[in-house]
Amino acid sequence: MEITRNINPHIFRGYDIRGIYNEDLFESTAYTIGKAYGTYLKQKFNGDKVIIGEDNRLSSPVLTNALIEGVLSTGVDVIYLGLVTSPMLYFANEIYDIHAGIMVTASHNPKEYNGFKIAFDEKGEICGDEITDFRDFVYKADFINGNGRFEKVDIKKRYVEMLVSKFNFKNRLKVVVDSRKWYCINCSKRYI
Repeated sequence: MEITRNINPHIFRGYDIRGIYNEDLFESTAYTIGKAYGTYLKQKFNGDKVIIGEDNRLSSPVLTNALIEGVLSTGVDVIYLGLVTSPMLYFANEIYDIHAGIMVTASHNPKEYNGFKIAFDEKGEICGDEITDFRDFVYKADFINGNGRFEKVDIKKRYVEMLVSKFNFKNRLKVVVDSRKWYCINCSKRYI
């Protein structure tokens, strides 16, 4: 895959990197951002591993594959979670004690959008001036080369176990949910 220098500067937003797939954001964009991310992680944070997950947008698999290829080509190892939510990625950051992470998502935006939430360390996702600095680094295109290792892991079971461990109900609840309203059967209250 080729590095692209033709990256729309408007995809670098205040809190993430985001644009319309195949209009602002292409496979080559994801690959270049992956190369930049791996290089930046190694040079500025002395990191060598990143955890990557993706949401369920139709464009996520293509962008994720290109992103991973770019990261691996810098010598940074990738732990790939597959289809997960952003909180699941954050959970993986904690259980693996690897705070470098990329979530392929456009969050609340419409389906034609996609993008990247990125973090380099325990401070969490970059924003503001950090994104501007990273954008400038991407445009320099002075990337390192290497051969990172790829590992796919499934954290879903551990994540569900963690969630279940946070709740301790004395009585079983029966809850009925539909998209318009929901009721608590045990207490007969309507909530929406």
